[in-house]
Amino acid sequence: MLHRIMVNVGDAKISRDSRDVLVTYGLGSCIGVCMYEPVACLGAMVHSQLPDSRINEVKARDNPLMFVDTGLKMVIDKMLSMGATKRLIRTVIAGGASMKMLSENSDIGRKNYQSVRKMLWKANMFVDADDVGGNSARTMYLNIADGVVTIRCIGAEKKLWQIPLSAGGRHKQLSRLGG
Repeated sequence: MLHRIMVNVGDAKISRDSRDVLVTYGLGSCIGVCMYEPVACLGAMVHSQLPDSRINEVKARDNPLMFVDTGLKMVIDKMLSMGATKRLIRTVIAGGASMKMLSENSDIGRKNYQSVRKMLWKANMFVDADDVGGNSARTMYLNIADGVVTIRCIGAEKKLWQIPLSAGGRHKQLSRLGG
């Protein structure tokens, strides 16, 4: 039986339990990043709202996961501390839409996407797949059992990425970042 583990806005979860499916809803201009390391059987998802913690340093101290730069660094560091090998981590991004309810001049979705790419580049990591832009919100799922990332948008569903399985064992462990 699968366990859905919800990742809220300004939140991240990490798991190595093959029964877990990490899910985040409402990825409009926000950005969702899934990371999966098949040998360590370790998957993570972060849902960040803003690109740069310098926008509001007080909020960044209270909730670093709200920001792409600080949240993504926390997730990568936590995965590495749990035994992930950086060169094996596969990354999938979704969201970054241009939502009509935001100001006409707001390009926060694009800025969020650029911030993820910049942070990954600095960490010598790359984007393996993405589903970004447009003007519709998305739901993103990461199945820990097989590394499949699924996106739902306007009633349609697609597997965005499937990461090869390792032969390693599965052990239950869920880690919540940021409190």
